[in-house]
Amino acid sequence: MILERLEFDGSFDLAEEVSSVFSDIDSDYAVISVYGKYDVIKTLLEDLIMIGYSIANEIELEDCEVSNYDKEFVLYVTEDGINVEKAYRNNRYLYGGADISFVHDSCSSNLLKYIQSNKIYEFGYTEECDNEDEKDCDLECQDDTNTSETTYISRKKDGTPTGFQKTWFTEENGRSCYSSFSHYSSDVDMLRDIAEDFGIEL
Repeated sequence: MILERLEFDGSFDLAEEVSSVFSDIDSDYAVISVYGKYDVIKTLLEDLIMIGYSIANEIELEDCEVSNYDKEFVLYVTEDGINVEKAYRNNRYLYGGADISFVHDSCSSNLLKYIQSNKIYEFGYTEECDNEDEKDCDLECQDDTNTSETTYISRKKDGTPTGFQKTWFTEENGRSCYSSFSHYSSDVDMLRDIAEDFGIEL
């Protein structure tokens, strides 16, 4: 199976894409699914909640160190909110249905035949990281201590903020790591709330 690949600057960009795709489906029973390992789904869940989505049912998401579960999770976005479940139980993957599905590039290829969806996208992140294993980029960026950061705020001519971008750069033991987060919105109140979470005053 050949999948169309999408690349995002970070998890929040994925969350915005999931939200946009979900809004475009003209159905009261629309379902978007996202498959990934613990770190991918945990961060996406946080970003979707930040955007404004609520929790529909119990979130079944535990770190491998706690549960010894190292397989994929599936996050569902529905009209009722967000659900998260294990994608693998009783020594096999479970079938999952959705209008559109996103599958992180660290997932097992065996998972694909259990996804029943009108469209399946493979996705990854394009954060620049001087690391031999690009898939470990996000973890490396999170684990290292930030040594510098910059913030850019975009505004209309009347001074009304329209968005912001915050970047972090870390260099340790000869290894450099760069990450960036940006958000743009016409909803100024929501934009201020999100910026405040990142220590930015608009």
